[in-house]
Amino acid sequence: MIIDIIFSGLISGSMYALLAIGFSLIFGVARIVNIAHTAFYMLAAYCIYFSSHQLGVHPVGGMIAAVIFVPAFGLLAYKLFIDPIREHEAAVLIGTIALAIALQEVMLLIFSGDFLSVPPARQQTEAVRKSSKA
Repeated sequence: MIIDIIFSGLISGSMYALLAIGFSLIFGVARIVNIAHTAFYMLAAYCIYFSSHQLGVHPVGGMIAAVIFVPAFGLLAYKLFIDPIREHEAAVLIGTIALAIALQEVMLLIFSGDFLSVPPARQQTEAVRKSSKA
């Protein structure tokens, strides 16, 4: 039981550290306070969920799709929303807050507010093996 608690804490802490590193990297390199950073993280999670549950792709394939889709969407959002107002720091801050709220509300409309999860990759692999043998 203590091992489960330790691993769960390490996984949660690693996710928070990854978010913090990404946030500080964006601010350090681009000098943009990107409040929508966590919304893009959420978008990647929903991309993995959608590809794995709706399209039947293995979760690793969903992760690859998320790595391709989310940065492309981020680049599009930057070019459309952030780049035109980049000179005004307060406007960029308000723009990223608005983008984060918009992304969250769109995901809430599409996927509802229910708890969703992707089965572990090992469990899904075994289910695929069983279905292919049948």
